[in-house]
Amino acid sequence: AKSVRASSLEAIFIFVSPPSMEELEKRLRDR
Repeated sequence: AKSVRASSLEAIFIFVSPPSMEELEKRLRDR
C-alpha cells in the first residue's frame, strides 16, 4: 500500500509541469 501511494504521488509530480510545483508546494504547506 505504501509503494502504491508513493507511486501515485510521483505520477502526480511528473504529471504537473515544473512551474506548477510551487503551487503544489504552497497547497501542501497550507494544508
